Amino acid sequence: MTVLDVPDAVDKAVRDLRGTRARWAATTTLQRAALLDACRERFFAVAPDVVASGLAMKGLPPDSPEAGEEWAFVLGVLKLLRAYATALRDLARDGRPKVPGPWRVRPDGRVVVGVAPVDVAERFALLGGRGEIWLRPGVSQDEARARQGERWRALKTTTSTTPSVLALLGAGNVPLLIPGDVLHAIFLQGHVVALKLNPVNEALAPSWRAAFAPLVDAGALRILTGDAGVGARLCTHPDVDAVHMTGSHHTYEAVVFGRGAEGAAAKAAGAPVNPRPTTAELGNVTPVLVVPGRWTPGEVRYQAAQLASQHALNAAHNCLTPRLVVTARGWPQRQSFLDELRAAFAALPRRRAYYPGSAARHARVLAAHPDAEQRGAPPPAPVDDALPWTLVPGLSADAQDEPCFGEESFCSVLAEAVVDADDVPTFLSRAVAFVNERVWGNLTATLLVDPRTGKDAAGARAVDDAIAALRYGAVGVNTFGSFAYATPSLPWGAFPGNAPGDIQSGTGFVNNVLDVPEPEKAVLYAPFTVGRTPPLDLRWATTARVLQAVARLEHRPGAGAAWGVLRAALRG
Repeated sequence: MTVLDVPDAVDKAVRDLRGTRARWAATTTLQRAALLDACRERFFAVAPDVVASGLAMKGLPPDSPEAGEEWAFVLGVLKLLRAYATALRDLARDGRPKVPGPWRVRPDGRVVVGVAPVDVAERFALLGGRGEIWLRPGVSQDEARARQGERWRALKTTTSTTPSVLALLGAGNVPLLIPGDVLHAIFLQGHVVALKLNPVNEALAPSWRAAFAPLVDAGALRILTGDAGVGARLCTHPDVDAVHMTGSHHTYEAVVFGRGAEGAAAKAAGAPVNPRPTTAELGNVTPVLVVPGRWTPGEVRYQAAQLASQHALNAAHNCLTPRLVVTARGWPQRQSFLDELRAAFAALPRRRAYYPGSAARHARVLAAHPDAEQRGAPPPAPVDDALPWTLVPGLSADAQDEPCFGEESFCSVLAEAVVDADDVPTFLSRAVAFVNERVWGNLTATLLVDPRTGKDAAGARAVDDAIAALRYGAVGVNTFGSFAYATPSLPWGAFPGNAPGDIQSGTGFVNNVLDVPEPEKAVLYAPFTVGRTPPLDLRWATTARVLQAVARLEHRPGAGAAWGVLRAALRG
């Protein structure tokens, strides 16, 4: 697309949406559910193309274990589409989506709502885990129960209201984020959406147009491609009412304050130049707090392998990628854990640094830490730009101006911050204060808690207090942020309260399909171990086959599809 094409393409998309708003508003609840069903079928039909596009972008062969992450994204999209369709049918039948519960009130008065699993399929996906929404302080249980589903009800009862036009800047790294943002904006917020795809994953445009053709035809969506000029024109178009984006804080600042010296001055003055309401999901230096306990050798190996695979997922190009492991100096098993982490990284093939700027960010970390440890097996396919898995161990949590604490590297770097502590309460108190105050971002954090610590009264109380005190939008206990995002009933976004001039990980939540009001954070609990090998282990040769089989089961549940999952797993 040339520069001359930009105004015409954007103007047409926005003009089309303004012209179709009334038609979309008149679409009934059950008609919208049927449209989502149609999108789901169409998406599954193009899923092989989505997978092939991701593999080509990342330089991965189709039979590599890493190909499983592409099928995991497919699975996540199918789950989102089903969750929204289910919520709409619940709305038509019962007046609101059904919350599985339980509802409870903490001793400090905070309301906590159990929202996952919502069904047998999700119970299987969460491997015995559960998800909760912790509400903001001051919201009573009676108020929360009364307001639950209010946005769904408002859309059902005010179909004559003309929707607003939302400019949506889609993520460039993970295809799952794009439909998540689109569905939330259209179905829960009541917008019609002009989606601008990031150039990094622009090759997916034909697949998105095919999958979401029912929403385009119904007047709720238009899809744009092109360079930053298209996004800039869209976000400042006079007929665009609001903006949402997933990306970096630099892009957010350009949208809200402008670019260059004038943008910097506007930011310094706290004077946004773009008056439109702007929500955003941005980056994070994602911390993993390793709670000191008495782990078995198998548990040490399991958790190290799981952490390495979580880091390596998508070649470490995720906003929720673990980037900082926080340990206790007095933990006797700290060195054993680090040794197992080194071994796990050594066994993982290095990956192509496909995201723009990755190599430069990696080089900056090495310049600051020339003694960083670099590991990795040969890449799964010959590539010239593969980066090693890089570990920066032994950083003191008291270090000042440490780039590994203050900058999201968005490449294959994992640092260790060591807290002076040798017992659970002291470690958690100091580690939570450290990540809240010194580590950049507030999107998601993880706690690793062994079952013996979890059953100890003092340990369990310290863990619960830590969850309450963590200022992150999603907290995983023995799991990490991708599972929170892939659970549609949980909200996903930064901890509330970020100001435009210090936006950190963003503002606003997506997902929260059951529409529980006033969320402060999502909390997802998982077992410390499930079997002998982590479910997410990129060294597992059959990962791609298993996840492809699970995607088929999600698309069309049944005994045959379930047997397909078991057969794929047994072959591993």
